[in-house]
Amino acid sequence: MSESTNMQTTNIKYNLGNGVWVEIEAENPADAVRQLSQWQDALGERECGKCGSKDIRFSQFETREGKEMFVMNCHAKGCRASITLAQVREGGRLFLSRKNRDGQELPQRGWTVYNPNGSR
Repeated sequence: MSESTNMQTTNIKYNLGNGVWVEIEAENPADAVRQLSQWQDALGERECGKCGSKDIRFSQFETREGKEMFVMNCHAKGCRASITLAQVREGGRLFLSRKNRDGQELPQRGWTVYNPNGSR
């Protein structure tokens, strides 16, 4: 005898708290948390870590080496800080990069201002 599995899913609309809404389909609460955490990690930032402005925007570009980059930029007058969204190698999950290459926490929750002389 074979059992047929009738997995019911639930559609969930969730506000990340910054004007961004996501809609997911989850099989159970653990699945919902797993999915929502990915969205929160990538898109849940509510304000600039440098100046506190809520005028933050997403951008995507390709480097000269062909690597795709994702960034959140502050558009407050006089600020122009940004934070990089790093990407895991498998699965492509994005997360806000709040640490330097040595694993130490960056100031201002990872928000930095680009300086062409090399310091941020």
